[in-house]
Amino acid sequence: VSLVADKPSEIIYIKANCLDLTLASSDSFQEFNFSIEELQIDNQIAETRYPVLFYPIVPKPTGNTSSSSSSAGPKANQKPQFFEIKVRKNLKKKTIDYYNHLWVRMGEADLRVDDVLLYKVVAFSQSIIKFLERSQEKSVLKRSDSEQNTLNTVEMILQPPPSVLDADTSRMLYFEYFQINSVKLHVTFTITGLKRISDENSSFSSSSSSSSSSS
Repeated sequence: VSLVADKPSEIIYIKANCLDLTLASSDSFQEFNFSIEELQIDNQIAETRYPVLFYPIVPKPTGNTSSSSSSAGPKANQKPQFFEIKVRKNLKKKTIDYYNHLWVRMGEADLRVDDVLLYKVVAFSQSIIKFLERSQEKSVLKRSDSEQNTLNTVEMILQPPPSVLDADTSRMLYFEYFQINSVKLHVTFTITGLKRISDENSSFSSSSSSSSSSS
């Protein structure tokens, strides 16, 4: 998966291997399992100091290959998953949300960020927001009176009655087994181009002010 700016220029490249998703449902339970064996995020900006933005740190083998330890843990040829989440909900309990287990684990990882990447990501998010706002304005202008009346009618039908909104819909959660393993994340942040970024911001603000004054 690539994150590409409007120039176009690639900002981030995400690579994930061996994704496994399992969904199961019956009258008595619902189950959700998801795991990722490998995940790496590359910084594609040419000026960056960190070409690899995020990557897992694979633990070194301990060298203990006794039969007792190998039987209790994963097999020697089985690669551990970097991220895993397992959820199982019991549907027999009607008055509470009863979960048989909730288990989350993420391996050790390294995250390296610089100000150039942050600036690019913020600029990209701002362009996306402006694009969505323009698209919404155009769709509203193109609607006829009949289409608007139809949308208003649908909203009135879908809106729940006040009695439902005023009712206490809070439910208790019960976990028979709840475990979120500790996460070890090495974070590095570097400021490399404040002058260049401030110059770009000043030019952007001056251009926007001049365009607003001309309007």
